[in-house]
Amino acid sequence: MEKALKAQRALSAFDKEQESASGVVDAVKHTVNEFKELALDTQIAYYVTLHYISQRKYLEAMHLSKHTLTQVESCVDFVQRSCENLRNYTAEVKEEA
Repeated sequence: MEKALKAQRALSAFDKEQESASGVVDAVKHTVNEFKELALDTQIAYYVTLHYISQRKYLEAMHLSKHTLTQVESCVDFVQRSCENLRNYTAEVKEEA
């Protein structure tokens, strides 16, 4: 999972470099990349929590589960904000065309 997260971050950086070179910004691609990073980071925390539970390290698992819950809530908030922002962005692009 950590390798997937590193690969996603590298892909995001590559996309930003290409946008800088071309001058064309793709808001949808930015949003998708950011969501994938948030989701992968949340999944890592979740699986680490499960590992602590399997190792009977319940105190650590409890602390990390609170952190994981906060990350899940952040992902949900991000999706809600992004949907609204992308609708506005799509409407602007359509008006310009």
